[in-house]
Amino acid sequence: MDTPNPSESERRKLPRKKASSYFEVRVHDTNDLIGMLVDLNVQGLRVYTEKEIEIGHFQKLRINLPKPVMNMTQIVFGAVSKWCCVAEEAGCHHAGFELRNLSQVDRELIEKVTSSRSFGEMKTKTAGIGIYKI
Repeated sequence: MDTPNPSESERRKLPRKKASSYFEVRVHDTNDLIGMLVDLNVQGLRVYTEKEIEIGHFQKLRINLPKPVMNMTQIVFGAVSKWCCVAEEAGCHHAGFELRNLSQVDRELIEKVTSSRSFGEMKTKTAGIGIYKI
């Protein structure tokens, strides 16, 4: 398991927008739960998860939106896991992903969702995975 390199976050060209509501991040094709979204921008995201994430693994992921934005109910994107570290809570991890192959529509959707005042206030439904606080 790798730990995030502080210089990595300092080199980010775009700050990530923190989600204060619970957005599930799932594997698009299998619907397997990866974890809960912590922060997001068009270049990457951080997830709070109960499982250790394999580094360097490419997956097609999905974030379901609680209400339509630009007439869309989900964001679908490719992502490569870049790091994973143990969180303060026993048995939990933080994992960072770099977005890949982001379509122009999904890029605009992410920008619209994260720039909205309500991004941190959108009410979402969760599957009850034991993670309650981000």
